[in-house]
Amino acid sequence: MKRISRIFLPLALLCTSTGMRGEQTYRMEVGYIQPYQFSEMYRNTYFHGGKIGGTVDFLFPYNMSIQTGLFYNLAYGENDQHFTTPSDNGTEHVVNRLWLHQLNIPVRYTYTQKIWSKLALFAYAGPDFQIGLANTQDAVSNLSAEKIAYFESLSGTSFATGKTDLYSNGTLRRFNFILGVGGGIQWDKYRLQSGYDFGMFSISKNYKVHQRGWYVSFSYAF
Repeated sequence: MKRISRIFLPLALLCTSTGMRGEQTYRMEVGYIQPYQFSEMYRNTYFHGGKIGGTVDFLFPYNMSIQTGLFYNLAYGENDQHFTTPSDNGTEHVVNRLWLHQLNIPVRYTYTQKIWSKLALFAYAGPDFQIGLANTQDAVSNLSAEKIAYFESLSGTSFATGKTDLYSNGTLRRFNFILGVGGGIQWDKYRLQSGYDFGMFSISKNYKVHQRGWYVSFSYAF
C-alpha cells in the first residue's frame, strides 16, 4: 500500500502542478452512496448514505483533464449476525447498527467528448484515497455469555451489547486505497455521473475485509 501511494501521490502532484498553468473548473457535488464492507470471516454490511464536497478540474489538450477534490461521506448500515457452534443451530444473534463517516480524496483522469451544442459525455478512472473519521457501532447482543467468550477468543472482537468505534478500537484501518471508474453526461455547467470504487486492500488488521461501493451524484460548475 505504501509503495502504491508513493507512486500515485507524486504523479498526481506533478500533473496537478502542470495543470495549474492552464484553465481550471471548480464544481460542487452532492450524491447518493452505497458502500459495502464484506469478508468471508467478517459480517457483510451494505451502507446507504450521501456525500458532499467540491472538486477542481485541471484542463489539458485533447479533451483530457485531471480532477481532484475533497468529499465527506456519511452512511448508515444495519445487519443481523447469527452465530453457530457445532452444538446449536445458530438461533442466537447480534444486531449491529453502524454509522460510517469518511473523507475521500479522488485523483481522476477524465476524458470528455462533446456530442452536440452544450451536451457532452465523459468517462474517468483513477485512484481515491479514503480516510476513516468514525465507524461507530451500536450492538445489541442476544448471545449467551459462553458464546460471547467463545467467538471473542476466535476473532478478538467484542460481541457484547454496547457502542464502539471500529476505527478507534483497532478493528478496522482508517486508510483505504481505492481504484474507481465511472462516467456520465454533461449539459453546460451541470453533470450527472455514476461510478464504482474498488477497495484494493484489506481494511482489517485481523482478517481480510474490503470496502467497495457504488454511487451516483450531481455536480455544478461555477
